[in-house]
Amino acid sequence: SYVVKLTKSLTMGICLTYNDNSDESVNCVAEAKRLWLEATKEEDPVIPSPDFKSAVYSYAARGDSANWEKLWEMYTNINTPAEKEILLVALAQTEDKSIAQQYIGYCMDESKVKKSRGLAVMGRYIATSNKITAEVSLNYMLDNLQKIYDYFGTDGLEMPHYIRSVVSQITSQDDLDRVKGKFDDENTGYLIENVKADYLIGVDFANANIQWLDINKKTLELAVNG
Repeated sequence: SYVVKLTKSLTMGICLTYNDNSDESVNCVAEAKRLWLEATKEEDPVIPSPDFKSAVYSYAARGDSANWEKLWEMYTNINTPAEKEILLVALAQTEDKSIAQQYIGYCMDESKVKKSRGLAVMGRYIATSNKITAEVSLNYMLDNLQKIYDYFGTDGLEMPHYIRSVVSQITSQDDLDRVKGKFDDENTGYLIENVKADYLIGVDFANANIQWLDINKKTLELAVNG
């Protein structure tokens, strides 16, 4: 049934997320590796079933650069929109800073990723995937905001969502101050009307993240030190 298939997929995804990708003593890791090797055989590759495809591809993306490049090759060779979307999401799961930077660069290159999808991938997938991709996304946005505005345009809903998504991942006051220095200075012209509301929502989330970490840090220090 659909519920059983969904449960299998979610369970494997959670298992792989919270276990070291190299620890094959964990059943889900061993199975993901087996399915990935089957999918990347030179002869007669076997694509994972829809139940496990997202989890297996995400597992592969968190591995070495060769795995990521293989996923990218699969993306370029597949024409089915639904399959392409699965791969776009999986590619964002990398935990390698240089690969995350490369992927953002691909999203800013229409010969790599369609312009109509690039900003969504950057905001909805890369920025929110993990701590490393969130950091890379923030630094890229701060260093290239005008370039991003010029390439994608500022009309519509995707740019506000991108700004909110990147800013809402912030967990340190230093990073939040960097963002405020960029947006709150009227002379920069970056806080355009279309993104203002979402930017402020992102700042609220960032403040909540910082406060939560501060509270829990103090709690842990009290537990350790008595």
